[in-house]
Amino acid sequence: MNTPSYSILDQSGKTTTAKLTHDFAGIYVSAIKEHFSDLNLAAKLHSFRKGNVEGLKLTIHTEVSVNDPFEIIIFTDRSGPAIDENNAYLTDMSEAIHFVGIITTALNAPLKAGNLKLENNKEVTASDTSSIMNLWR
Repeated sequence: MNTPSYSILDQSGKTTTAKLTHDFAGIYVSAIKEHFSDLNLAAKLHSFRKGNVEGLKLTIHTEVSVNDPFEIIIFTDRSGPAIDENNAYLTDMSEAIHFVGIITTALNAPLKAGNLKLENNKEVTASDTSSIMNLWR
């Protein structure tokens, strides 16, 4: 099957994953496995925006220690998939989230999304002195 440079991601959850997206995820999975001796891993994902650039930061670490994490910065780039060192360039955010899902599932790494402990807007924090987002608990 000849797939395009982006995955077909159906609303029902069915996917036709682009070969390059799958291959690039496999490269990172191998690098992550080489990076850690303990493969009891966890993952954190947060989004960022800098000017007109949107991206995701995927941080893989062992469940017991966040020291020496493996980080992948994921950017959107309509010109097609590419990777270098610790950066991945994917066609759009849907592709990027699919890519993250492939990696974290392959590593059996539970994923936490959002960086809710570094909130600057005091209107949404738990208290005036907190930087943790109020999550209605």
